[in-house]
Amino acid sequence: EAAALGGLGEALDMEFNKWKDVSRALQRWQGLVVLDGMDELLESAPAAAERLVVALLAASQLQVLATSVRPLSAAIGGGGVPAEHPVHLPQLSLREGARLFRALVADALPLSLRAHSALPALERLALVRELGGVPRRIL
Repeated sequence: EAAALGGLGEALDMEFNKWKDVSRALQRWQGLVVLDGMDELLESAPAAAERLVVALLAASQLQVLATSVRPLSAAIGGGGVPAEHPVHLPQLSLREGARLFRALVADALPLSLRAHSALPALERLALVRELGGVPRRIL
């Protein structure tokens, strides 16, 4: 939980010692908070994930957009997440998955696999096929 509080504080350039501090600090904030790739936090620290979401939702002027493989209410125990509106997105095609994989890891790819013309070669990589159209699983 300390890591989740520290990460949030770092992202917002603030310091939090308790979850209550998050709600208080963000009470007057307006806007959208994006929690991209919540799966890792949900798996490693589900209680911290729940406290994070509850603290953010307590700030009445904030909207929260969380991305996850499954709905937060299915991953968080208890009463779920108030006002959750899950949107199911279809799995990417192999071509789209290869394109996103290339965009996410372009700097680590050999030059020969960075070009658009290399997409068929990326599609044949076992790793891309194993990711099943969800290349963020490796991040």
